[in-house]
Amino acid sequence: MTIEDTNQIDSIAVSEDGTVYTLLMTEERRFDDSDLQFNQLLEKINAYVEYIQLGQFYEEYPQARGKPLEVRLVCLDAPRSDRFRRLLNAATALFQRHGADFAIEVVPIELLGRPDS
Repeated sequence: MTIEDTNQIDSIAVSEDGTVYTLLMTEERRFDDSDLQFNQLLEKINAYVEYIQLGQFYEEYPQARGKPLEVRLVCLDAPRSDRFRRLLNAATALFQRHGADFAIEVVPIELLGRPDS
C-alpha cells in the first residue's frame, strides 16, 4: 500500500527487541508538488493520527502501551516544496501531541532495484 490508499495503514513494524513500534506510510512516487499527491498525503496523515488518537492502534497492539511509537514516511525523495514541508512540520507536531515521533526516511531508488522513473 502507498499514500494513494489514504484510509489504510500501510504497515506496522516492531523492533527486534519489541520495544519500539513503527507505523510506516509509503510513497513510491517522487514528490512532484501536485495537488493530488499533497491531498493524498494530507489524508494519509489524518488517517494515521486518527488510528492513534481513537485508540485503535492500542486495541490491536495492547502490548505497545507505554513503549515508543513512531510514524515513518518512507519515500524515494524528500518533498522540496514549501507546502509539503509545512504539512510535514505540522504532522510532526500533531503526532508528538499524540505520543508518536514522526520521521521521513528516504530510500534511494537504487536500493529498490528499480530503474529511476
